[in-house]
Amino acid sequence: LCKIMKIDYFHYIESENKAYWLGFIVADGNISKTTNRISITLNSDDDYILEDLKNELKCENKIRRYLVFDKRTNKYNKSSVFQFSSKQLKEDLKLNGIDENKSSNFDFDLISKTKYFQHFLRGLFDGDGFISGNKSRIMLISTKQFLSFINNKMFSSKYMLQNITNNVYRLYVQNHWTCVDFLNYLYDNSSIFLKRKYERYLNLLKNNPVNVCRNRKLEVIDVYNNLKIFNSIKEFCENYNTDSGTIINLIKKNKTYKNMKLRRLEFEKVVKPIAYKSDFNLKELG
Repeated sequence: LCKIMKIDYFHYIESENKAYWLGFIVADGNISKTTNRISITLNSDDDYILEDLKNELKCENKIRRYLVFDKRTNKYNKSSVFQFSSKQLKEDLKLNGIDENKSSNFDFDLISKTKYFQHFLRGLFDGDGFISGNKSRIMLISTKQFLSFINNKMFSSKYMLQNITNNVYRLYVQNHWTCVDFLNYLYDNSSIFLKRKYERYLNLLKNNPVNVCRNRKLEVIDVYNNLKIFNSIKEFCENYNTDSGTIINLIKKNKTYKNMKLRRLEFEKVVKPIAYKSDFNLKELG
């Protein structure tokens, strides 16, 4: 028995919650090819979020919990499934670009032009995204076309795009401030999200990598006026809103410093001042 009072829920995407669930279904939803059944499966630790969708749809169906054996880890995992069936819901999802082959056919151009794209992207990220718990790294799984679109829209630099299978890719971002900027966008004025990932986001905000460099020295000198601008990596990073890892990696790649003891990072070399963080590249050093 499947009772749904709001069968027109996805007919118009005009709210945060609807956009969020649209993204979540693209990530973790399954749309049957032969019936009108739609289901969402996720780890039981996160299944409280499914209660929101139940309430939104005014659906009486239960969230069912199972033990699923994972051959890769040789362990049983707790999994939760929420299923519902509606011809109109399925048709409306298709009108919004989501059909049975959502992974390869989804037309993100429809939602990307609306003011609810932020919430759609957060739903997609909650379903198929990852925030590292011990370092500044995020990952998002989707199609190559969508990830390329996100990369060009959200990030100023190209990041690692790794193929998994067919048209499914992973996008990795490992720059601290780029991760923070992206997650700030996702969570700004938001009311629905997975608590587990939101807490990792808050921890990322606390763990500013500039703090680990307060005792390291780097003189930054204006080559035109021969004036010292910064006395340390910490000052440099704070001024240009970048992380210390970016500076250190650039220095390591520069041949000028190949014989230096980089662990100490005590330089007297002239470094050309940089006008804006997006101008960072090896040509600015040396």
